[in-house]
Amino acid sequence: MKMNLYGWYGGQMGYNIHTRGIAEGCIANGINLKAVSFNEQLNRTIQSRAIQNALNKEFLLDAPSVCISYPFDMFRFTGKKRIGYTLWESTKLPPKWIKLMNTVDEMWTCSQFCKDIFEKNGVDRKITVVKEGVDTTLFHKYVKPIQRPDPEGFYFCSVFRWEPRKSPDILLKAFTEEFKPEEKVYLGLECYNPATPNANYWFEMAMFGLKPDMLKNIFFISNEFVPQEQLARFFRMSDCFVLPTKSEAWGLPTIEALACGIPAITTNWGGSLEFMNNDVGWLIDVEKMEMPHSPYIGFQEDIPGNEWAVPSIKHLRELMRYAFEHKDECKKKGDKAYEWVDSNFTWEKSTEIIKDLIKE
Repeated sequence: MKMNLYGWYGGQMGYNIHTRGIAEGCIANGINLKAVSFNEQLNRTIQSRAIQNALNKEFLLDAPSVCISYPFDMFRFTGKKRIGYTLWESTKLPPKWIKLMNTVDEMWTCSQFCKDIFEKNGVDRKITVVKEGVDTTLFHKYVKPIQRPDPEGFYFCSVFRWEPRKSPDILLKAFTEEFKPEEKVYLGLECYNPATPNANYWFEMAMFGLKPDMLKNIFFISNEFVPQEQLARFFRMSDCFVLPTKSEAWGLPTIEALACGIPAITTNWGGSLEFMNNDVGWLIDVEKMEMPHSPYIGFQEDIPGNEWAVPSIKHLRELMRYAFEHKDECKKKGDKAYEWVDSNFTWEKSTEIIKDLIKE
């Protein structure tokens, strides 16, 4: 059983982590894997010996090839059978994407949400859901937490790229409107965006109308990229993860928090519903749908009928208050979250379906 896997192996963004995770899972499941990287200059950053060995193999001419990337990379790979793997976060695909996706033999994606969007938008290839996973050797509830400045306080955490899709304005307004500065409740943030590496997030908060005295209990763990090992420690110092995102194809930080035994509050819409439920956290009501707007994802705009979800600030405030006042319930949901992810969403578990697909 063998396969060529094209993708972005070096780097630390979503597609990079996804590509390495799929590769590791396939190798662990006994698949003879040839890795083909689109970013050779970053390969030296890869710590996995298994992936380094896969990068050094000869191309498998008689094997199917999978390409994990945006559709505009679909012309960059070859193989006995060509399988594209991509993601999407709103209701309409760019027309050029549809044409490119229909040039491959088959499509894979990470969630039923994405599969439904592809089918509704005219992708006529066979589409199979191959779920993402979590590196549970890094993210688990036995990680040593970062020390809390206030041992008796309640800590929310949130991890996201600072951009409109992740709703930093909704998160910060909900927190500062719901909690008074004298309450022992804190919000820790990790929101580095490589597209704006020198962004001043305190200035961004001021643009939301938030005054310095309202920000007393908000802190950033870093203004730079945070390694995954440190991210796991950040999750473990927290009582509850919160992300009022407008759209997710999957939601990697949310499931990483769950893997660390931390319950999550996130939006009741999109690909995160593949793993999110009321046993492991709380789902924010959708207030309305709106046209996507993001300065970093230009191709997501100006598509007629395109929408993503706007979470309710009022309901988010209620859920954050409830979590704060029910710390024991947070702990119980967190324990269930750890078991749920550890049993169902490791990379090895997520890639078991690939063995059956390759047999076909």
